[in-house]
Amino acid sequence: MTSAANWTDEDIKKAVDAICDRASTDASFHALAIKDPAKAVETVTNKQVPAGYTIRFVSNENAYLTVVLPDTRPEGELSDSDLESVAGGRCKITNVSIGYCR
Repeated sequence: MTSAANWTDEDIKKAVDAICDRASTDASFHALAIKDPAKAVETVTNKQVPAGYTIRFVSNENAYLTVVLPDTRPEGELSDSDLESVAGGRCKITNVSIGYCR
């Protein structure tokens, strides 16, 4: 398996762009990206997805916006950001990812 160190931000951007471009014109590749994302990545980059990484592609299905919801936490459990805000921290958005394929 490839290590994460072998993937730069530019490599990831190029891979996502290549996958989106191909999926928009190739129905069988589109299905592959949904069914086996790691294989789709390897197909367009000739590099394996690093061990332990999970990738998921979703079909937009003519939606205006597709939103990825956070994992649910057990009831009553506070997140680190919740704890920081109670302890005098401030609210901040740590990760927003909005992407689209042309």
